Amino acid sequence: PKWGLMGVCASDIDQVPAGNEAQKQARKILLIGAGGSGKTTIRQQISLLYGTGFSEEDVQHFKHVVRCNVITAMQQLLKAQRMFSKDEKTDSKFQLSKDSEESGGALLKLDYLEKQNPLGPQTVERIKTVWADPAIQKTYEMKSKFQMLENAKYFLDKVDAIAEKEYEPTEADILRARIRTTGVIETNFQFSELQMTIVDVGGQWSERKSWEFEFQGARVILFVAALSGYDECLEEDQNRNRLTEALDILTQIEKDKRLKGTVFVIFLNKWDIFKEKVKTVPITVCPELKDYYGDKEDWKESAKFIMEKFLARISDSRKVYCHLTVAIDKENITRIFNATLEKTLIDALQESGLLLAP
Repeated sequence: PKWGLMGVCASDIDQVPAGNEAQKQARKILLIGAGGSGKTTIRQQISLLYGTGFSEEDVQHFKHVVRCNVITAMQQLLKAQRMFSKDEKTDSKFQLSKDSEESGGALLKLDYLEKQNPLGPQTVERIKTVWADPAIQKTYEMKSKFQMLENAKYFLDKVDAIAEKEYEPTEADILRARIRTTGVIETNFQFSELQMTIVDVGGQWSERKSWEFEFQGARVILFVAALSGYDECLEEDQNRNRLTEALDILTQIEKDKRLKGTVFVIFLNKWDIFKEKVKTVPITVCPELKDYYGDKEDWKESAKFIMEKFLARISDSRKVYCHLTVAIDKENITRIFNATLEKTLIDALQESGLLLAP
């Protein structure tokens, strides 16, 4: 694939008449990735950086989402703890104290989705009791073995503040909150005086049928994969590796004839988590990465190897840009997005024949 990075001027793009349909398509970014890749967080960051940000209605909505995330995380931990405690080899490590067992039983029965504030005083105390239990902490260490909200610790550690009546989620809280994208969400923003649209489509299996309707006319694909997912399984299939799934999705959409001439931008997301994980879990646990023979604890070398795997799925004739990202890091996303977007738009217009190559 043709890949690289260089700067251009927005004035180059403005050579094309603003009303031209192909230019409108070039300014549309289709955001694709498997569930849990962090693509929606990237859309939210772009909205914060270049768009209107979060409205008061958004903030109130995420107040409930965050509170539900706290309980969801605790229930995920408790279910996993019960599963691990049935294993004779690890039984003693995952036994809850009597108080935690009682609190955990009540939390598992909690029906919280419809409540305005599901974190009442009794529920908060139960969560704190269970979260402090060594068996739950041991379960948390095993989080790659079961479905777990990625920012569980972030929210559980501040459950008192989240439960307060006056609680208002910060930007950091909202960016870390887990909410599944359903359908198609369009976000308008301005970049270098250009009006842009980013289209976020749901990543779960049940949502992927909607992707093909957005392919028509797409000139820029922003594909997001979780770099840290190399040792994790899918929510939809416990036997399916997350990174393997991402590679296969990329291959599938890259071969789609409707995307001929489309420029691809690949964000290998969550490298901050990946950096810490490779210290104890080598990337060779992923079926697609078994042929890695480099330093297993060197995160840069490991990340480069994974990047090469993704680039190998792109045809030699296609323009592609690949970056390591942290969706919740505003500085990281700003730097990478600024460096990539204008060049990507130029490429898209050149592929459309609307702008001559220099």
